[in-house]
Amino acid sequence: SLMFALKNYSSAFSNINKALELEPDFAEGWLFKGLIFHELKRYDEALISIDKALKLKENFADAWLSKARAQHELKRYDEAIRFYEKHIQLSGWPEDKYLSWNKIAQNLISLFLIKGNKELLETAISALIESTLMFPEYPDAYLTIGECYWHLKEWQKAIEWTNNGLNKKPAESL
Repeated sequence: SLMFALKNYSSAFSNINKALELEPDFAEGWLFKGLIFHELKRYDEALISIDKALKLKENFADAWLSKARAQHELKRYDEAIRFYEKHIQLSGWPEDKYLSWNKIAQNLISLFLIKGNKELLETAISALIESTLMFPEYPDAYLTIGECYWHLKEWQKAIEWTNNGLNKKPAESL
């Protein structure tokens, strides 16, 4: 919606609520309402709307992605990972899968920082390698692998992966 793009969230809410009154089974409308809540940093409310969208359309890849993002913001990293995996399973877009693999790795790094379990970093590296296979020209995964090796105190690998990422084109092209 134009109001959403203009960050006029009160008008966007008004419009989507009217649409949902007329068509309460409009899964995309519930997702859109969840996106508005997300932009307002009202993540629990975003999840309620996103869950309504998923009840109406179980294989709604964009809704699973939005649910993962909200869970991440709430620091529920295990849940976020699970929903990013669901998004990867359902999405038909390689670019979306690439981004979700990267988000899984970022959530695993967050879990490592909380729990100190190095196996989480190894799992993150595996997820990121999936990303490099999909889009070897994008730097994000390489840089994050470098970060993982830095946390593992494997300095030479950290430098190699980071340098490799710095030699790639910016990911803004996604």
